[in-house]
Amino acid sequence: MAKKLPQPILHRFTFQANYKPNLKFYDLLYSATQKLSGYEHWETNRLYVFLHDYEKHCTLAVRHNIFSYEWDYSGTDNYINDVRGALEILPPSLEIKTFKRLGFRQQFLIPTNMRFEEINNILNLKFLAQDEPLTNLFPSGVNDMSYVAVGSDHELELRVVVGPMKRKEIPNHIKITQKYNFAPDKPSNYASVLSSYPEVSVYLDIDVFRQGEEIEIPADYALSFLEKADTMVQDKLTTLREYIFAK
Repeated sequence: MAKKLPQPILHRFTFQANYKPNLKFYDLLYSATQKLSGYEHWETNRLYVFLHDYEKHCTLAVRHNIFSYEWDYSGTDNYINDVRGALEILPPSLEIKTFKRLGFRQQFLIPTNMRFEEINNILNLKFLAQDEPLTNLFPSGVNDMSYVAVGSDHELELRVVVGPMKRKEIPNHIKITQKYNFAPDKPSNYASVLSSYPEVSVYLDIDVFRQGEEIEIPADYALSFLEKADTMVQDKLTTLREYIFAK
């Protein structure tokens, strides 16, 4: 019988689209954001617009040089559709022709019944070289570790962070958008997210992006990027989970 592997749980999703500032942006901002639906609340200071929803636990922020979407754990699972809708409406409405950077990031926790020392030892063996000169740096053993790698997969760039995580450390790495994603009159909703954190877990941070000093990213490429990045994160997540826990 195949070993049942622990399931990753998505705790935070972020999408960002950076573009060149244009003074005309401020003439277009309100008419553009009024076309977006599915957000119960909004905030503006005439320089930006924040659209947010306490039930969905999400925020769409539109500024002069970037629009970004943030989703937190226990919100509804239509975050990809929300971003897709923003990419269909905002670029033409704000007259954005090209992007400077597109980013798609997901942060996961994989709960484990192991003690922290046990999962730390497994990750140490699987992600860090065990050559004698390196192990001699820590003659009493490695008490904690993290693996960080940046590379590319075809035209997309990729940053991966893997490490063991204690419950008390999680808020330092997964930054919740409490002000906009959780209703202030229902503090138990935010508290329930904090209480859901496992005592010991594997932290996975997978960030897919496209950027460059020399390239301009056509605005109509953004939807394709969204689909490719979503698929890539799921593929990398499956690979990492199997590599860590299958043997």
